[in-house]
Amino acid sequence: MQRIETVTIIGLGRTARAAAAYLMDKGVHVTMWGRSRDRVNEIREHGMEITGCCMGHYCPETTDDLAQGLEHAQLVLVMTLASGHRDVARQMKGCLRPGQDILIFNGNWGAYEFYQELGNVWKSHQITIGETGSMLFLADYAEGACHVKSIKKEIGAAAVPASETSA
Repeated sequence: MQRIETVTIIGLGRTARAAAAYLMDKGVHVTMWGRSRDRVNEIREHGMEITGCCMGHYCPETTDDLAQGLEHAQLVLVMTLASGHRDVARQMKGCLRPGQDILIFNGNWGAYEFYQELGNVWKSHQITIGETGSMLFLADYAEGACHVKSIKKEIGAAAVPASETSA
């Protein structure tokens, strides 16, 4: 399995911020995408203050242009509300490149919604769509900082197609 060097996180909430900090600590280049230009600009201009299990001031690349955000990603982490999965999948359809993989955090059938929305794109682009059974990070947001309370050691995951789950 090749080392993941570039990740795009879809979402700007507390768990997305925790994931960005965690990955940046591991040397991964992180781009964060959000629908709200104001929230994107806030992180772009001021960065993110993270406390707890990850600590520091982080300045990930941010964008509200989904195609730009996905351009160099090896892995896409979807960290939106479950009610937003289908819409995000629809928007991503024309932006994905061959070999990119998608992992939906706290899936809630998100992988199946992506599978439906992407049609044959996942197959022609050799994209594995996975989802987790829970969130990896327990985080809170207060007073301008994201506090990462804990990072789980293990979570369940599944993929579409199912044969790709072990990968």
